Amino acid sequence: MDDPQAKHDPAAVAENVGRTVRARTVDALTARRDAGALAGAAATAMRIAEEAFAELQEDSAVRQAVAGLDCRKYCAHCCYKTVSATPAEVFHLADYVKATLRPRALAKLKARLRDLDEKTRGMSPLERGQARLPCALLVGRLCIAHAARPSSCRGFNSRDVGACEQSVKQRNVAIPVYMPQYRIFSEAHLGLRQGLSDLGLNSTHLELTAALRIALETPDAAERWLAGEPVFRAAEQP
Repeated sequence: MDDPQAKHDPAAVAENVGRTVRARTVDALTARRDAGALAGAAATAMRIAEEAFAELQEDSAVRQAVAGLDCRKYCAHCCYKTVSATPAEVFHLADYVKATLRPRALAKLKARLRDLDEKTRGMSPLERGQARLPCALLVGRLCIAHAARPSSCRGFNSRDVGACEQSVKQRNVAIPVYMPQYRIFSEAHLGLRQGLSDLGLNSTHLELTAALRIALETPDAAERWLAGEPVFRAAEQP
């Protein structure tokens, strides 16, 4: 970002993340339209957003606000909610778990995904939260794919862990969030969707559980999706 003041303006930073991710996604998949480039586009998007958020924290006010958030290791209340992801993020996540989990652990993850998908298929986000069912990636109150988590997970935050706990148990609980963080990762998500759309690829929101199950169970899922097959139809959100 050329404007020194814009570097510490949260709104400008978020908008720049979206533009940059969109352009980088188009460039990557124009140069090489295959499964590796698709997953790599998501990894690049997350890196761009993480670096932008880190740079934003050079401002003392931002740093203080982030330090005041209640998000901590082993705090997993948000892991009971519906998560939306782009196809690129899903394939990046699928590649990560296949590369990092041993065969037995991967088989257990697939079984948890099948079980959770069957229980939650068709639920609204409100119903999904009320069901109090944890994400299949949550093991011992830790995400086993934290390094490859999608932008929706990276952007969510809370100033009040009590509100998060209540939101798992009851409806209509407002969770106070730090909006600059939320917006930066929302723009990364949007930039990915727009980049895929620019290339004529389906950029519909996907429900993470169903989509990751499909990506792990469908042979050559990424190649088939790039070829235009509706492999994620069962995971598409309105």
